[in-house]
Amino acid sequence: SNFTVYWGKFPQYTLKFEYMGIHRLPRDLETGRLYAAANILTQETNVHLSVPVFRYVNVAISLKKKNFVIQGISDLQEKSISTFQNAKDIFGPEFTNMAETNHEYREYPQLNTMADVVITGRKDVFLGAPYIFLHHLQQNYAGKFSAADFAFYRIFPEVVNPMGFKDPALRDEFNQAVEQIKANGTYDAIYEKYQQLLGFTE
Repeated sequence: SNFTVYWGKFPQYTLKFEYMGIHRLPRDLETGRLYAAANILTQETNVHLSVPVFRYVNVAISLKKKNFVIQGISDLQEKSISTFQNAKDIFGPEFTNMAETNHEYREYPQLNTMADVVITGRKDVFLGAPYIFLHHLQQNYAGKFSAADFAFYRIFPEVVNPMGFKDPALRDEFNQAVEQIKANGTYDAIYEKYQQLLGFTE
């Protein structure tokens, strides 16, 4: 997911959340507009990065009734694709080549739009985090579609991305808190809770 967090000190502060395109996050941190941002998809930035914290696996998702066989990136070539901004620069050279030669490939700045075009059948395949897709499905298509209507293809490895911070001291406090919740089991429990709620298990 790509949401931005405004806060003053960590951790006893009220948070203000704002959704925006992934490519803006490092830039807005560098200019001081933001205090923190999640999640940063590149190490090539001047902002202060936390320990890896956002664990997810990107998947390909399509309507089951389309009966696709998707075992790798090469199987995406003849399909219309919906994914997030800068995806073609993240998944490696084979994916980049597919994206640049597939005329039905499109990157969207809005995550809801990414999901909508696949849920409604306008695009064949959603590429991204399944939690984003399934949350949108539950919130906006309850009674019309469920997770059982879609096929999930695991063609990418697991990813664990950091947060970015304007202030290195704030980053250090965040890192300490992450270590604590990993040690006491809270970190894994959060993932398990939402996997169960959304009907997806990694």
